[in-house]
Amino acid sequence: MLKLWSPLLLGGLFAQQVLSSASSPGAVISSHEGVVDLGYAKYRGKRSNSDTWVFYGLPYAEPPLGDRRFRAPQALNITRVSTAYNGTIVDATRQPDFCVQDLGAGSEDCLKVNVYTPANVKKGSKLPVLCYIHGGGWSYGVPTAWPFDHWVQQSPNVIIVSVYYRLASLGFLATPEFYNSTEGVFNAGLQDQFEALNWVQRNIGAFGGDPRRVTLNGESAGATSVLHFMAPHINVEQRLFSKAIVQSGVRLHMGKADEMAPSFQFYATQAGCGEGDLKKKMKCLREAKLEALTKANKALMLDPTSPGMIFTPVFEAPVFHPRNSVDFPRIPVIVGATTNDTVFDGDLVPSLKSAMPRLTANEIQAIEEYYPPSAFESERHRTRNVLGEFMFFCSRVFIGKGYKNNSWTFRYNQQEPDSRWPQEPGQVGHASDNYMMFNGSRTFDNGEYHFSGLNTTQTAFAQEIIAYWLSFVRSGDPNKFKLPRSPVWKPFRHGNARLVLQQGPDEDLAQSGLLHERELKEERERCAFVGTIRPDTVGGILGLID
Repeated sequence: MLKLWSPLLLGGLFAQQVLSSASSPGAVISSHEGVVDLGYAKYRGKRSNSDTWVFYGLPYAEPPLGDRRFRAPQALNITRVSTAYNGTIVDATRQPDFCVQDLGAGSEDCLKVNVYTPANVKKGSKLPVLCYIHGGGWSYGVPTAWPFDHWVQQSPNVIIVSVYYRLASLGFLATPEFYNSTEGVFNAGLQDQFEALNWVQRNIGAFGGDPRRVTLNGESAGATSVLHFMAPHINVEQRLFSKAIVQSGVRLHMGKADEMAPSFQFYATQAGCGEGDLKKKMKCLREAKLEALTKANKALMLDPTSPGMIFTPVFEAPVFHPRNSVDFPRIPVIVGATTNDTVFDGDLVPSLKSAMPRLTANEIQAIEEYYPPSAFESERHRTRNVLGEFMFFCSRVFIGKGYKNNSWTFRYNQQEPDSRWPQEPGQVGHASDNYMMFNGSRTFDNGEYHFSGLNTTQTAFAQEIIAYWLSFVRSGDPNKFKLPRSPVWKPFRHGNARLVLQQGPDEDLAQSGLLHERELKEERERCAFVGTIRPDTVGGILGLID
């Protein structure tokens, strides 16, 4: 059964203060020993290739176990850590347990980061930093499915941090009773991400990074998380990052905590904790075995008698408003989507009601009339195009306009072989860019993934994208350190130009397949129509996002 999310509730999310951004007192990595000293602990990393060290599973917060389950993350107790290790070097060469997935695999003790650094990093290098938030509909996802060793090897001038955060019910349990209560907290998973960014500010200097030059990057649910952190009252005041990359970010609708009440009660009942007041229910849920919670989460997702909202972010105030450009901080941004970006595959009206549950009958009628069946090959094709434009494709336009002279937009146009997402022959589906950027990465349910690898043409194409991304991380401009064969990427203001990301010819790896295109008049008109639909109705997606 398909389930919806409804995005962010920020009440109390950013009440924490960012600690001093001064770099940690410890020494940077010793190129001979692969050890980083954070002052409170020393970690030994792994030489993953000739140019890269990776430090797996560094904790950034206290384990969210026992009484901390379903509560906001607590900053890492460095006194506890220092006492526990007592000067010994901690092994950080093995991949950590990933966070509990929507179907149950994983560990609760998962508030960790993986840090990738150049092999020749030196104290005082002050290298720029990329922080990556993975996708997965806030329900699943494993950071090691999207590794960055080859990124650093290609450009050993950056440090990359990949974030683990709580998912599904453990990260996004919600009920309106959480207001004015200490029994639970909204959006624990997003608060995890925020605490990870705080950890970066405090500690990245020990790796040779510069906390003042942090770029935040995400794809799909990760990109939508990035959009929330871009809200001016969050990032501009906190200075957690200075640039952003948004891949398939979703337009949001304004969710309400009370919409989650039926799901909360269903979940609590399934876990054997449905009786009593909130305090009694939460005590029971905190003491419940993990198996009982994952069983309840699965039932919420799959049981046809369950309520329609799975646990993903909720919010009461408009944090990100695609049409309210005056609110945008003027940081540089790269933003785009795939050519046929969508996660829906059915009849239009049921899909609209599922994706945007607050659409009025008049709005649904207006959408049906604006996108008549006669304009499409099939009802399936109609649904995919309409929902793709409402959720993903037009977001590129809104964000590009909002950031004016500081935005570069793209259309990713290379089909992923055997995509897990519904797509028609020749179409480029959701998350296809992940396949190319991460060595043919394929993700599956319950934390499973594997790498198909890339051929020489695909590798050459991937290197072009990575070069643009890391040039942006280093300079705020994707062109400064691009590959010589790649075209100059024109900012969005130049005739609404966007860069089409696609492979070059097999017979000539020195020739780029990338090219510029202008938006068609029909595209501009359709996105203008999309923008007329009330923003608080737009954005629901399934808990299937990758």
